[in-house]
Order: sequence, then structure tokens, then C-alpha cells
Amino acid sequence: MIFYEHPQPGTAIILSILPAIAIIIILGLTQPPPKPVNFMLIAVLAILVVCTILFSSLTIRITETELRLHFGPGFIRKKVALTDIQQAEITTTKFIYGWGIHLTPQGWLYNVSGFKAVAFKLKNGKQFVLGTDEPEKLYEAIKNVTRRS
Repeated sequence: MIFYEHPQPGTAIILSILPAIAIIIILGLTQPPPKPVNFMLIAVLAILVVCTILFSSLTIRITETELRLHFGPGFIRKKVALTDIQQAEITTTKFIYGWGIHLTPQGWLYNVSGFKAVAFKLKNGKQFVLGTDEPEKLYEAIKNVTRRS
């Protein structure tokens, strides 16, 4: 049974990468560089397109037993047993932490847009932060499901 599920679009990541993709395409079409530069432009373009697809969204799901998340089409994913969660609290991430997956002073940060988040502390001492555009709903869902356990 799913108690909570929310896919958040990766608006910030997409809007950050699209101008770079456009510039590379324009450079490739307007200036005929030597072949090694063409290869480099194509390689950078491919990396940016893959990153855009991989981080196009972040879906957070809470089931009876687990907190799960996955980015975009689902190649990058994480799951945590609800019984392992010791504490959760609503927080705000800093601009310098960026978007995507980063190690921060609060543990690993998983986000695609914005600065609202829920910070988790596990019973083993590890911490992580989930960026979300609805932190109150995520926090309440975690609180309600862990109370049942």
C-alpha cells in the first residue's frame, strides 16, 4: 500500500541545463571548428542531455515499510526502511548545495528544484535530506506511517 507519492518536476535543473545545451548547439551549427572540437561539443552535449533526463524529476514514495525515491526514469534510486528512521524534520537547504545529489553537512542531499526539504536521521547515525516542493505533506506522511509501525 502506498501512503504517500509525489513526483516533483526538476524545473531548476532543466532550466539550468537547457541554456547550455542551446549554446552548444548554436556553436556547433554556426562555427565549423576542427574535428576534435566537434567531438568535444558532441560529448558535452550528450552528457548534458543525459543529466537532464536523469534528473528531470524526483519521485518520493512511502509504503507500509519503506521510504523510496528515484530520479527521472528511475535509474538513480534509494530506499530506506521506515523502521530505520529515528527522526525527521522540515528544513531549508542552502543555495550553494545546488541540485542533484550532493554531500552536505546534513548528510546526502537529493533534490531537483527549490530549497524546501525534509531532513532525516537514521538510527545508525547516518543522515540525509530530501528536497521537495511539499515538505509539510512529506513530513506528516512519515510521521503518520512511522507511528503505525
